[in-house]
Amino acid sequence: MKSPTLAVGTAKGAVVFFNRKSNRKIPTVSKHGKKITSGDWNQEGNLITASEDKILTVSNMQGDTLHESFICKGEIY
Repeated sequence: MKSPTLAVGTAKGAVVFFNRKSNRKIPTVSKHGKKITSGDWNQEGNLITASEDKILTVSNMQGDTLHESFICKGEIY
């Protein structure tokens, strides 16, 4: 299933969400303190992002953070 939302991670740690149907940016708060290194949508339609600050964040398609961020001890790829 194709997500109706496009997400782009930035070098400054922000995740920018766009609604594909309306072609509009969805306002969100910054998710990370350093560059986003990876991200993927899960089966439930949530976006999991990782960054150089070793934090994982789970967001929904509207850009809302769903859970407290997770700090990882090792490198995230």
